[in-house]
Amino acid sequence: MRDITIDSMVLQLPGLPEFEAKRLAMEIARKLGEEQSSSPQREIPVLRIEAPARAMENTSALANRIVAEILREIRRAP
Repeated sequence: MRDITIDSMVLQLPGLPEFEAKRLAMEIARKLGEEQSSSPQREIPVLRIEAPARAMENTSALANRIVAEILREIRRAP
């Protein structure tokens, strides 16, 4: 298993309370830590995704979508 190291994560979450935003960030980090990557080890300076929150979507579902997008972008990165 390859490690995923995140130096900085910026979430733009207008209207989400701070405690919920922190919970989301922690859940994203935890879920990424559980993932196995078959991608070759490399540095990706910046990875940007968009995953707009959906009406009535809970934090866990949003975290799952964000992690899926991050992993998709990691696989596509040169």
